[in-house]
Amino acid sequence: MRNTVTRLGLAAALAMGSAGTVAALAPSAARATGPSGCTAQTNNGFVAAGTLTDTAPPAAPTQPPPASASCTFTLPTTAQGGGGWVGGDSVSWAITGTLAAKDATGQPCVASGKGAANGGYGCLVAGSTYTLTIG
Repeated sequence: MRNTVTRLGLAAALAMGSAGTVAALAPSAARATGPSGCTAQTNNGFVAAGTLTDTAPPAAPTQPPPASASCTFTLPTTAQGGGGWVGGDSVSWAITGTLAAKDATGQPCVASGKGAANGGYGCLVAGSTYTLTIG
């Protein structure tokens, strides 16, 4: 009986500690609520651009959008730290809009090319509109 009471007490203490941790982290986690951006896709590849955090949650689509070789989106002003892009196209890819010179790790933000596309986190500036075009 004594072991059972000890185990219940320990379980209650762990549960209360976990609840306190969640409550303490909740204000910072509230900013990271969902993705914003777009994806351009053809038979030659795809490139996705945007941010995964710091935006309002998007409305759930009823069906996926059809594949398109270009797309336009505005990165919300709440996207702290900006966004980036990733993917590749065997013909060409380009992103136009206000770009930072370097991403958060110091790598240059290259806005067009052929093959692999990689613009790190911080290349896209919050509040700016971007157009992504491939092949």
